[in-house]
Amino acid sequence: MCGICGVIQIGGTPREVVDPATLDRMTDAMTHRGPNDRGIHQAPGMAFGARRLSIVDVEAGHQPFANETGDVWGMQNGELYNHEEIRRDLVADGHVLHTRCDTEILPHLYERHGTRIAEQLRGKFAVAVWDGRRRRAVVARDRLGVKPLYWAQAGDLVIFASELKSLLACGLIGTELDYEAIDAYLAFGFFSGPRTPLAQVSKLLPGHRLVIDETGVAVERYWSYPVPEERTGLSLDEWGEGLIEQLEDAVRSRLMSDVPLGAMLSGGLDSSVIVALMARNMPDPVKTFSVGFAEDGPKNELSDARLVSQALGTDHHELELSVTDAQVDLGQLSWQMDEPLADLSSLGFSALSELAARH
Repeated sequence: MCGICGVIQIGGTPREVVDPATLDRMTDAMTHRGPNDRGIHQAPGMAFGARRLSIVDVEAGHQPFANETGDVWGMQNGELYNHEEIRRDLVADGHVLHTRCDTEILPHLYERHGTRIAEQLRGKFAVAVWDGRRRRAVVARDRLGVKPLYWAQAGDLVIFASELKSLLACGLIGTELDYEAIDAYLAFGFFSGPRTPLAQVSKLLPGHRLVIDETGVAVERYWSYPVPEERTGLSLDEWGEGLIEQLEDAVRSRLMSDVPLGAMLSGGLDSSVIVALMARNMPDPVKTFSVGFAEDGPKNELSDARLVSQALGTDHHELELSVTDAQVDLGQLSWQMDEPLADLSSLGFSALSELAARH
């Protein structure tokens, strides 16, 4: 994952929206999201910051990226699975791209499609583009909301970031709590968008974008769940083959990487199917990682994960925790999660992520 942040002036005579030290604090509050690289861009009326976890074109994929003339800038947290296809079309149209990084397509794609840039993307993403000629910013979140994006307005400034702590680092956002949102959290176990623990801060909903220009701020929905089409005349085997075809296409598209790939394997149906499809689309054994809790007894799925690993020939690693252990730093976990989530699986997932990072 990566992390992005920015400050955009809505109107008036363009000025410095944040000082460089403040932009550095906002950007580096997300170092854990992007430990490999950092980049900033500032101009009158705007400021962008990005932290990068390098996956595609590790050496050259420095964010933010500019177009050929340096007046359109783009950055993202995420992965764009159709970037190679888009890149070919852009190059055929005369655009000059210098790297293989998926993020580089953003400023060029914006030149072609303007505010409708998110509709062209297939992937999980939170993207931001600045158009210096029109003094317009477009900030968009992927269709299902896999990647987070928080935003707030303070006077004539719009501030956005991948995490609340980055947003707060700008010093422009109040810390007043949203007690109705907290009440809902205590009832349901999570903060339902667009609400957050902070009264002044909202989540950008999945499938939505912000358009910020001299006229103000617009929140626009660019995607809705499609209405299922009724299909008849297929046998059960044909339905099954169609499902596997769609799943394999989804898995294959997510294998784009210049660094080693792995999978979290629970031993259940979902993760087992994904690992099986990874295994037949990768030249090397899949690295798999599993976690269980000793107190779960017969519900502990580590043995199931081992069976799947043996059947698929994966390079398997596992971890067994106990609720009495102090292996998970709760202070660090709460800091990384950014907002409360009443789900104990986060304890295991944190430890499992650390295990994966060592391999």
